Amino acid sequence: KQQLIMYSKTASKRYAKALIESALESNRLEETYSELNNLKDVLNNSSQLSGYLLNPAVSKGEKGDLLIKIFGDEHPNLINLITLLQINNRLDELENIADSFNELYARRKGIIEASITSAVPISNNLETEIVKYLKTIKKGQINLTKKIDKSIIAGFVLDFGDTQFDASAKKKLNKMQKQLTRNN
Repeated sequence: KQQLIMYSKTASKRYAKALIESALESNRLEETYSELNNLKDVLNNSSQLSGYLLNPAVSKGEKGDLLIKIFGDEHPNLINLITLLQINNRLDELENIADSFNELYARRKGIIEASITSAVPISNNLETEIVKYLKTIKKGQINLTKKIDKSIIAGFVLDFGDTQFDASAKKKLNKMQKQLTRNN
């Protein structure tokens, strides 16, 4: 099972690399990026469509045809990708390919992805300070995503590249609980 997941990630990265190379050659990088992110937005905002695409009882041909009908002529690069994935029986990799493409795009554009998760919304001033701080660590454009997770109680969790800084009350309470359990 783990080997299948690894192969799947490798396949989606290969498709993404080929897609970005094709987009660069045809001078359609921004257009392709926009189309893939429209797809991701639609999938994130429609649990009904996501459920349909994940349903194993629905053929990949029907899934591809529906996506082509939804995105139509306004997304030619996406339609070409969907058609190719239908032919190669890889339509289930579409979202992974979009994620891999976005990683390659961000690397190429010097965009550094970061996310901050807090129990309550952070202020614009704090967001500005965090972006300033991250720019001192790594040069490039910082793309900060804000998330709310009340389970962290207070504080925040900052993910930046391969680094995570966890200053949440939840982590501190878990650490105290482990120490108390160890001492008793």
